[in-house]
Amino acid sequence: MAFGGVLVGLAIPLAVSLSVSTSVRDIAIWGVATLVLQLFAFRIVDLVLTGLPQRIQEGEISAAVLLVAAKLATALILAAALTG
Repeated sequence: MAFGGVLVGLAIPLAVSLSVSTSVRDIAIWGVATLVLQLFAFRIVDLVLTGLPQRIQEGEISAAVLLVAAKLATALILAAALTG
């Protein structure tokens, strides 16, 4: 479940970047920015929920849902920033 959130969290801003960018360089820059911000979102959630990876491995659904929600929120905010 969390892996799907990671993919969608990366795909949303990159899809918007593809639609608004004029060069491969712009897409690469936004791709790196997306990756960094998604890692930052993971780190924030991991600080709030100590031991996040272990919780998810143990089947704690609420931890996975919170992580996916944070990643999707980050993706949507970044996608909005791309469109101006």
